Amino acid sequence: MGQTKATVLIFARERLSALGSSALENFRKSLTPEEDKLFFKLLPSSKLPIEQSTRFFELLVPWLYPGKPLREGLWQIGYDGAGDNMKGIYHVLLKIFTVEMIIKQTAVIWKTYHDQGRPSVKRLADKEIAFVVEEYPELPLHFRELLNGYIAGLVDLTGAKNTRVTRDDSNPQAWKWLIHLG
Repeated sequence: MGQTKATVLIFARERLSALGSSALENFRKSLTPEEDKLFFKLLPSSKLPIEQSTRFFELLVPWLYPGKPLREGLWQIGYDGAGDNMKGIYHVLLKIFTVEMIIKQTAVIWKTYHDQGRPSVKRLADKEIAFVVEEYPELPLHFRELLNGYIAGLVDLTGAKNTRVTRDDSNPQAWKWLIHLG
């Protein structure tokens, strides 16, 4: 069972807290006592099982993005989480990075956030790059959707125009996120 760092989860928790005490208390009712204790003690450096992290994100969607379908809300958490993670000096640096540079850097720092999976970046065509995670077949579908949004958020932060990110789930031995450049 893989572990993941709680950085984006902390961002989502802060967003939930900003909704007020009523929303926070109602959200807490959806958690088991063990989950409640874990969720509110997480630090950005905390690591937790990928399945537990995914469950927290799934439970947060209706609160953070009311009315959005689950997968769309997960994508949005990832997208917004990228913007939150890259504020400050990183935001300035992203403007000088190319899309390919930021995706390659994402592969380099993968092990900082995940203890499983072997990431790589492959140029597929002149205007298409693939971010690939191998050796992690149990990476949950809903976490992959969150990563899809996160990657799209990073790409948008570079200022690149007419780009899109699609997820290719056809091979559990090599999950792919295809970045189509405009």
